Amino acid sequence: MKSLIQVAEWFRRDDVVAARRHIYELDRKTYKTWDEKDRAHIAIWVAYLDIVATLVLTGNVARRDLIRLYGDTIFRTVYVLAPFVLDQYAVYGSQYLKSTQHILPQLVREWDRISRDAKVFRRRWRPYPRELKINWRDDTKITPETFRADSGVRQFLD
Repeated sequence: MKSLIQVAEWFRRDDVVAARRHIYELDRKTYKTWDEKDRAHIAIWVAYLDIVATLVLTGNVARRDLIRLYGDTIFRTVYVLAPFVLDQYAVYGSQYLKSTQHILPQLVREWDRISRDAKVFRRRWRPYPRELKINWRDDTKITPETFRADSGVRQFLD
């Protein structure tokens, strides 16, 4: 529980919130034109994201708890950043965001499961949303199927 509270504190930091908001506004199709400001916001977000992924890997944060608290944020940002992340492997090697790479398939499977199974959280939670919008000005929506079908995200999951 202490680790989950720490994650919430990290993700509420002003610089991390600003980074996430900035990422939501990026067009993943134009990632090659992203500037230094964009990259600075990305660097802040993915650093925290990979630390949190490590906490999940080590059993300090439960996957389901992370999804309930920040799944929408993680799925939105990963979707936007996937093409960029793939290019970063050439720069930083396969170790780049290794913990995130490792847990993301598990998070997507859990998202798929809890968004389909209303009984999972009976009496405690409503079913988790099946569909998420990237931002409020764009109609782009993502689902667990998006992650499996999209070539950029699918490669990030491999």
